[in-house]
Amino acid sequence: MVVKAVGKNQLGEIGKILVITWGGFIKDSETTAKWVGPKVEAGLEQPFIAYLEDSPVGTVSPLLEKESKSGRLDGGVHVMPEYRRQHIGTTLLITALKWLKDHGMREAWVTPWNPESERAIQRATAFYLSSGGTIREG
Repeated sequence: MVVKAVGKNQLGEIGKILVITWGGFIKDSETTAKWVGPKVEAGLEQPFIAYLEDSPVGTVSPLLEKESKSGRLDGGVHVMPEYRRQHIGTTLLITALKWLKDHGMREAWVTPWNPESERAIQRATAFYLSSGGTIREG
């Protein structure tokens, strides 16, 4: 597996992953370019894609809030269902946190929200907790 930083021109590839992993919440790949593109251009967000044999199988897009130095995983970590439980999500999470730290992050947070189902939210929460995260109320 290889994880690559991608630019605005590859946001469609990320969108194709999100169409599948977010249970229809993202209706088309162009939606990602619309929402993420301006933040990428501003240098606030850096999308990454995980590839297996040249096929995109996962994505994460860390976003750094410049003033607070707070890092956020914009939309969380996404891995195609048939590639889950192969450490792809963990590798993407580590890559995102490294990018945020290299850019001055003081803390990072993610909201494990998924429109697919309550089970998907539970799965996301378990993933972040198993990766060293904690639950913070408020």
